[in-house]
Amino acid sequence: MSFNIEYKLDVDFEEIYKKLAKFVAASEWSINREAEVLILEDGKNFSYGFVVGGFILGLLTLWLFFLGILIWIFTVIYAATSSPHRISITKENNSYRVYANSEKGISMLRPFFASLGAEEIPRYRILKTGDLYNRLLDSYVSIYGSFYGKKKLEDELNRLMSSGASKDEAIRTIYRKQFGKTG
Repeated sequence: MSFNIEYKLDVDFEEIYKKLAKFVAASEWSINREAEVLILEDGKNFSYGFVVGGFILGLLTLWLFFLGILIWIFTVIYAATSSPHRISITKENNSYRVYANSEKGISMLRPFFASLGAEEIPRYRILKTGDLYNRLLDSYVSIYGSFYGKKKLEDELNRLMSSGASKDEAIRTIYRKQFGKTG
C-alpha cells in the first residue's frame, strides 16, 4: 500500500534536509539524500500481531509437531523478508510531496512539517457514479422509507434522463442538489 501527502512550504530543500536530519536523529529512522530526493527508512514493515499469532498458533499446534514447526518457520520468513518503512520526499515548486509505504511514515512526518509552518494540501477523491448513487439512495431511504425512497430517486433520475441527461449526469445533478457539492 502506498500513501502520499503534499505540503505547501517555501523553504529551501537543503534546509529541509538539515532540519529533518535533526528531527529523526534520536529515532530509529535513517535519512539519505539522493539528488533532490530525501529517503527515510525505519525497521521492518510487518504486523506484530501476525508474528505473535503465528508463534502462538505454532505453540498450540506443537502437538502436531511438524505443523507447529512449519508455522514457526513461515512466521520467521514473513518477519525476515518484510520491507522496511520507507519515505521519499521530493520538492515540486513551492511544495514538498511525501511518499510512504506505510501510515507510520506519514504520521511520523506530520509533526515535522507542522513545526515548520507547512500547510498540508488536501487531496480530493473523485467519487464514482456508483458511490454517489448509493449515497443518494441511503439518503432517500432514510427520508422516505425503503420502498418510496428508491422509487422517488428512480423517478427523479428518469425525469432528468428523459430531458436528455445521461444517467451519470442525472446522478451528479441530483447529488449536487441533495448535498450541495460535486462528486
